[in-house]
Amino acid sequence: MSLKGLLNLFVMMMSFHLSALAQSSYSNIEVREKGRDKGYYYEGEKLNYREMGELMKGNAVAFENIKSAQANNSAAQVFSFAGGFLIGWPIGGAIAGDNPNWTLAAVGAGLVLVSIPFAVQAKNKSHKAIDEFNGETMPLAKNAVHYSLDFKAAAMSLTVRF
Repeated sequence: MSLKGLLNLFVMMMSFHLSALAQSSYSNIEVREKGRDKGYYYEGEKLNYREMGELMKGNAVAFENIKSAQANNSAAQVFSFAGGFLIGWPIGGAIAGDNPNWTLAAVGAGLVLVSIPFAVQAKNKSHKAIDEFNGETMPLAKNAVHYSLDFKAAAMSLTVRF
């Protein structure tokens, strides 16, 4: 058998082995905090807070934490949107040549500052919920090794997580 044939056989055997492992493993919610893909992912799909809540309904602790995170995130968005609007309105007026009301910008900056603790709390609660959810769905995951074989247009990648 040629070297090319052996290599093809090895790749095929690894593919079957890895797909069998992938089918028997549990799915986790993954947190990505850097780059364009920032967010929460489950089985490759990006999740929002509502979808995470639906996923976590079976785990009371995780569900309560994600609901709290969702409430904090909503408050953070409201305050930051209002603050951004109040900051942007006088700046837009200044660009247009009007006499800007900088008091509005100061109030807007205050609202943006108020939104920060809500956003931090939302992140902390969501991570706590995800840790609880992942801990329940993967009882043997502490010492397990997870394999992932991905095929792209002209590349193949093997990821090993432990």
